[in-house]
Amino acid sequence: MKALIVGCALVFATACQAATNESDFAEGMLERLRTAMPEAELRLSPDDPLVIEMEVEGKWDSSRVNLHRLHNYCDHAAPD
Repeated sequence: MKALIVGCALVFATACQAATNESDFAEGMLERLRTAMPEAELRLSPDDPLVIEMEVEGKWDSSRVNLHRLHNYCDHAAPD
């Protein structure tokens, strides 16, 4: 179920319009995911600016949202 919510948040987000760099993009997506999943513990990865980590059963390394492809798409998509 969480994967469905995450997928919907990523698909319907207007991140392409607002992203200027990796950090801004990731912050925007993190904010959207926190809104979509208020019960989830989420953070940006300290090792990669385009990865959002999710805490699952007390562990941070087991579940990640990789934003690389989405950011690449948005970076190259036409504004219209």
